[in-house]
Amino acid sequence: MARQWTQQARRDGHAREHSPEDLVAEVAKLRRENQELRDTNELLKAASAFSHRNSTRNIGNDPVHR
Repeated sequence: MARQWTQQARRDGHAREHSPEDLVAEVAKLRRENQELRDTNELLKAASAFSHRNSTRNIGNDPVHR
């Protein structure tokens, strides 16, 4: 399937050759992005766990979902 997309892009004139420097820069950018997403995911997991623990409390005998 990827081969078909590549071939179609070449036929349409959309494909271009990338220099090694372009590829290295793109990989570095994607790695930074990936790390940022991992960090955000961990933060959200921690916040979710904290929020879940505090989402219900017994006030008297009446449980309340917050």
